[in-house]
Amino acid sequence: MLKLDKIYKSYGRAHILNGASLEINKGDCIAIIGGNGCGKTTLVQILCGIIRADKGRVINGSRSVEKGEFKHLFGYLPQNDPLIDELSVKDNLKLWFSSMGVPFKNHPLLKKLKIDTYLNKPVNKLSGGMKRRVSLCIAMANEAPILVMDEPTTALDIVAKDEMWAMLSEYMSGGGTVVLTTHNYDEIKNCTRLILMKNGVLKEINKDATYNEIVEYLNQGGKNE
Repeated sequence: MLKLDKIYKSYGRAHILNGASLEINKGDCIAIIGGNGCGKTTLVQILCGIIRADKGRVINGSRSVEKGEFKHLFGYLPQNDPLIDELSVKDNLKLWFSSMGVPFKNHPLLKKLKIDTYLNKPVNKLSGGMKRRVSLCIAMANEAPILVMDEPTTALDIVAKDEMWAMLSEYMSGGGTVVLTTHNYDEIKNCTRLILMKNGVLKEINKDATYNEIVEYLNQGGKNE
C-alpha cells in the first residue's frame, strides 16, 4: 500500500495543500476531482517526487519513499505534454527513454499507441491527440507499478479516449494502479474510487454519485462517505 501522509504545500501566502492524505492500494483506479486551481496538479507532482512537500510524506509500505525511488514507482503523464517541439517524435522518445534506461528500439508501445506511423515527424507538426499519445508512451515506458495522469485525455478524440482506456484496463489487469485528475464525468465512471479535493484536503466520496451529485460535492464540499 502507498500512502500520502498529511501533505502540506504553500506558494508564498497561498496555502495549496493543508494536510492532504490518501491511501492507494494495488489495482486501484482513482479519480481526483476538484475546482480549477484547487491543487490537484501540485498533489500528483508531489506524489511522483517532481516537487517536494513543505511537510508530510509519501510512504510505500512502512517507510518513506526516497528521492531515487520515485522514478521506479511512478509513470507520470503531465497535463502539458513534455515534448520538444523542434525535435522529431523519435528524437523526443529516445531522449526520454535514455533518461529512464529503457531501450527504444522496437518498444511495443510504439505500435500499440500507433506512434510508429509518425516517428519522423517534428512534434510541432502533430495534432494535440498525436502529442498526447507520445506523452503517454513516455509515461508508460518504464513499466512502473503506478501510473499517475494529470487530465490524461486532453486533446484526444472519442476513438483515442476509448483506446487509452482499453490500454489502462490492460495495464490494471496486469496489476497496475492508476491515479488521475479529471474534469470528465465519463472518466470518473471508469474509475474504482472517487476523491474530492477541496480546501487543500482530500475526501473519498461515492464513486457511483450522479453527475448532479458530483457537481453539488464540488460546490458544497460534499460529505465524507
